[in-house]
Amino acid sequence: MKLDGGKGGTKEDAIIIKDVKNDFEGIGIEYEYLRNIYGAQNVDWTLQGQALIQDEKTEKCYDLMTVKLKSGEVNEVWFDLSDFYGKN
Repeated sequence: MKLDGGKGGTKEDAIIIKDVKNDFEGIGIEYEYLRNIYGAQNVDWTLQGQALIQDEKTEKCYDLMTVKLKSGEVNEVWFDLSDFYGKN
């Protein structure tokens, strides 16, 4: 498994997930990344939304995770799933 790309603040700066075996593993990596950045889920942050976004122009697939921190701050984190999503 490898994380590449940007910091995830926008679609153009998405975190690219590579070298995973299946969708299940890829989603686990997303949550692991969020825990590493924000702390424990449902303690330090909560998931406010998750959306699968397919960009027909670039043929890329993204997962947009919206997290709300304990402080009340809301952040979007973009993951590029194009390397594996729907290919297994």
